[in-house]
Amino acid sequence: MLKWNKNVGTSCLLCNYPLETREHLFFQCPYSRTVWSELAGRLLASKYTDNWLDIMKELVSKDLDATTRIVLGYVFQNTIHSIWRERNERRHGETRHRGRRR
Repeated sequence: MLKWNKNVGTSCLLCNYPLETREHLFFQCPYSRTVWSELAGRLLASKYTDNWLDIMKELVSKDLDATTRIVLGYVFQNTIHSIWRERNERRHGETRHRGRRR
């Protein structure tokens, strides 16, 4: 964001950490780490990690069976989408409307 706009706020809107980086937002932030852990923890078991590059390696790893890899991909996509949406809602002051899709 800083590359696009020098005047933009750089802190994480989910935990107030001073610099929101990809690695922080996905999944070093306590908020996003909890979401990721709850969704992927059991699926990955002993291979669980909250490190972005290690997660990328697991997503393409041949060490996981095909079904687990597909489910992990869906879990990853949903987690990224949910965290990004929550972040943007906080950044732009949006509120959710329960029971209504956007």
